[in-house]
Amino acid sequence: MSVNGKKLSVSVKQELYEDLFKKNNTVSAKQLKNWLIENQKLPYIKIKGLADQTKFNSSLSTYIKLKKSGLFVDKLDSNEFRDDFEKIIEWSTIFEDKQIYIQKLQTIDWLTAKQIQFLQNIRLQGWGRLSKKLLTAIVDSNGQNIIEQLWNSQQIFMSIVNKADIRGTITDANQDLMHSNSMEDILSEAYTSPANKKMIRQVVKVVHDIQKAASGQAPKQIAIEFARESRRNSKLSQTRGHKLQDIYQKISGDIVNKNLKDKLAEYIKNNQLNKDKYYTRGAS
Repeated sequence: MSVNGKKLSVSVKQELYEDLFKKNNTVSAKQLKNWLIENQKLPYIKIKGLADQTKFNSSLSTYIKLKKSGLFVDKLDSNEFRDDFEKIIEWSTIFEDKQIYIQKLQTIDWLTAKQIQFLQNIRLQGWGRLSKKLLTAIVDSNGQNIIEQLWNSQQIFMSIVNKADIRGTITDANQDLMHSNSMEDILSEAYTSPANKKMIRQVVKVVHDIQKAASGQAPKQIAIEFARESRRNSKLSQTRGHKLQDIYQKISGDIVNKNLKDKLAEYIKNNQLNKDKYYTRGAS
C-alpha cells in the first residue's frame, strides 16, 4: 500500500497499527485518510494498493474481542502468554464439542472460571492463509523472522519471502516435508477443501505424466489456480478445455472434421480433457 505514491514510514505504520487496527474490527480507507489528515497533517491523500479500495481485508477481530471483555488486560499484550492465547484460538477453531473445548481450556492453569466461561461462548471459524511456522520460525541471515521484518521495515510480505535466504529456507522445509511424508499424508493434514485436495491429486498425476514424457526431468515450478466460481461463467478466464473447443469450432472443416469436434465436446463434458491426447488429421 502507498499513500501519495510513497510507502508509509516504519514509525507511521506502527502508529497506525496501534491506533486503528488494534481498536477496530474493520479499518476502512476513510478511517485511514482521516487518521493521516489528523496525525500527519497531509492536505492531499491518495491511497493505492488495497485489494478492496474501501477497506483493509485484514483485521485483529479476535484480539479486539478479548480486549473488550476486560478479562485479559494484564496478559493479552504480554509475550509471556502469547503461546497460550494461540492455543486458545486454535482449540476454539478445532473443537466443535463444547465440553472438549472446556477441558482443553482447563489445562491452562492461569485461566479463571470466569475467563473460561467467557471463552467457551466464543467460537472461532476458519484459518489464516499463513502459518505460524512461516511467519515466526523462518528467519533471514540477520536472525529476523517474517513478522519482525514486516514490523521493523517498509517491506511487504512478498518481497520478504522472495529474498534468497528466506526463499531457500522455505524450499528446504518443503523438501524435508515431502521426503518424510507421502502426498496423501500431507493432504490429510492440509487445511483446504475436499475439492481442492481432489484438484491437487489430479495435478500431481498430470505432472507425473509430463515428467515421464520429458525423460524423467521434473518441472522447476508448478502453479495451480483454484477458481472461486464456475469457470464457464468467468469473464476473466476460461478453462483450457473450453478455449480449445472454441478454437476447434473456428477451424475449417478441412483441417478438423466434425467427428473430432463432437468427440472433443463429449470429452470436455465428462472432464476427460487432461486424460487423453487429441490429434488433428494428419498429425503424427
